[in-house]
Amino acid sequence: MDGLPEAIFLYRRSHHLHMTLESPSSLPLETRIQMHEPAIAAAIEFFFEQCATE
Repeated sequence: MDGLPEAIFLYRRSHHLHMTLESPSSLPLETRIQMHEPAIAAAIEFFFEQCATE
């Protein structure tokens, strides 16, 4: 990956939509998963709403 963080590498190498969701690694995994679930659901909903308007 040319020594780049994954998000930057993907951004530079692709024309596709990419998202990097992060949560504090100091929290328990279950808590982190609970944080990600609504964020991912909202992102997917937003994506499909945008596709529907095009």
